[in-house]
Amino acid sequence: AFLPRRAEEAHILFQDGGGGDLPRVRRIEVLDGAGRPKSAVATWDEALFRVSFETKEALASGSVVLDIWDLRQHRLVVLDSGSLVPFGAGLQSVECRIPRLPLPAGEYIVGAGLAQSSTRWLWREKELGRWMVQGRDVCGLGRPPESSRMAVVVEHGWSSTAAAP
Repeated sequence: AFLPRRAEEAHILFQDGGGGDLPRVRRIEVLDGAGRPKSAVATWDEALFRVSFETKEALASGSVVLDIWDLRQHRLVVLDSGSLVPFGAGLQSVECRIPRLPLPAGEYIVGAGLAQSSTRWLWREKELGRWMVQGRDVCGLGRPPESSRMAVVVEHGWSSTAAAP
């Protein structure tokens, strides 16, 4: 179930209630480039995702995966640490920076997983929380790109070689 959040917690996409088998993700937050809570994110904003998780034991080939899905269950973005983030034992956090978020305005579902890199899932949940991306007219078209029209926003420009009538 997706629970409504208070305004001061709007940057928290998922918060585990504690307990449960380990390993598991405990919290997912969206931050700005300086590491401060970012309650509103718009198309092409810089976004930093902090994933806090807990493990029983260290794992040198651990992998953190963050998924962003649209509401039609299409997996749009996969952020995978590969084997770049070895797991220590206990509670820890990793951060993934997206310099320019390519998502149009709309609502998305966030999922996450912990894996033994390229081998097996240790823990995975496809639907941990919902997340809103605000619109911004990043292409100069007089309207912001929206998820009902496109899956991602690609920087582009138009020109004409045809003679005017």
